[in-house]
Amino acid sequence: KMFQNRVDKYLIITLAIPLLYCCYYLIQGEFLLKGNSDMIDLNVPYFMAVNDAVKTDIIPSWTRFTFTGFPLIGSPTLLWYPPNWIAFIVPKYYVPHVMTMLAWLHFIGLAGVAFIYFREISKSSYWASVSAVTYTFSLPVIYGLTCMVSYLPAYMFTLLALYTIHTAPNRVWNLNVVYIALITFAIITGGFIQIVFYSIFLICLYSIFIGIYGTENTHTKDKKIILYCLGGIIIGVILAFPMLLPFLMLSVDTSKDYIGMSPSKIYEAF
Repeated sequence: KMFQNRVDKYLIITLAIPLLYCCYYLIQGEFLLKGNSDMIDLNVPYFMAVNDAVKTDIIPSWTRFTFTGFPLIGSPTLLWYPPNWIAFIVPKYYVPHVMTMLAWLHFIGLAGVAFIYFREISKSSYWASVSAVTYTFSLPVIYGLTCMVSYLPAYMFTLLALYTIHTAPNRVWNLNVVYIALITFAIITGGFIQIVFYSIFLICLYSIFIGIYGTENTHTKDKKIILYCLGGIIIGVILAFPMLLPFLMLSVDTSKDYIGMSPSKIYEAF
């Protein structure tokens, strides 16, 4: 009975739809996601450069194969996200294959997380399945799939954070802090940096509403949830600090370069 309550037919359907969507490429004899220019010009060369650096025991600090040069340690995504480390240690030939595998796993996992969250707030497996499939095949998520792993973690872990906050009264407070901290770390290191700001803002706003008004089921108003969430986010940011520090330093230098360029100098450059 416990197994039936946890896994129902609508969850299986929800996971099967994105899986079949990915298998469509396999049926055509293809495996690699063709993606868009970001994947070809940025992500694949980035992973290749880090893979080369790891194989030669060199700290992956810079690559000249992306644009006119690109920082690896200071990148807002990719290097510090633990699942990506698989692509850094496999033979170089298989790097695109591992990237595709990671993208597909996140795509299917996103559908599963969405189902769990929507089932929690709707109390209906049917509508949870409909909502999860709609979210999974929304334009931002599908676009993220074409870029492989740099967008999908933020979309997946943001919903996981909302679920954690929504069900926080069911757990002891220290577990809520730990879960939010790990989720924040995953969002920062695995998500596109612009999306990260929106995700963290949404998580904070959600915790405020749940803390003040409670959920539709318990109506328990516990403002400590807000503190747990903020504490977890702060810890998550600290965990991601090795990525954030070089990224912020790079951003400051880049801003100085743009500020120092007058319009006349920009026209002269062209």
